[in-house]
Amino acid sequence: MIKPEDVEEAIAECEGRKNPGAQTCIQLAALYTIREHLNPRNYSRAGEPPEAPQRASDNTVRYNGHSEFAEAVEGQNTSKIIQIMDELMEATAAYNPPLYRQAMRRIRGEE
Repeated sequence: MIKPEDVEEAIAECEGRKNPGAQTCIQLAALYTIREHLNPRNYSRAGEPPEAPQRASDNTVRYNGHSEFAEAVEGQNTSKIIQIMDELMEATAAYNPPLYRQAMRRIRGEE
C-alpha cells in the first residue's frame, strides 16, 4: 500500500533537486497525481473526488474530475492521451517500480 507520508517524502526529494530534468518532472507529476488520489478532498479544485472516466465517443475522452489532469484530458483524442500515459508509465517503471506495479494492479482491477 502506498502511504501518504512516502509520497510526500518523494515529492520533497524531487522538488529539492537543483537541476530537475524531464524525468524528474514526469516523476513529480506522477507523485502529485498519486497524492491527489490518496486524498482528493485536499487536492482537487472543487473539493470533490474525481469521477470515473466516461468516453463521449470512441475517439474522445470524457472525464468529469476536477484535477489539472482531468481538465487537460477532457475532450482530447483517446489514442493521444493513452500514448502519453504509456510514456509516463514507462518512466514510472524505471524510476519507481513499486509505484508502477501498484498502478498496474489498479488498472487490471486487482485492487
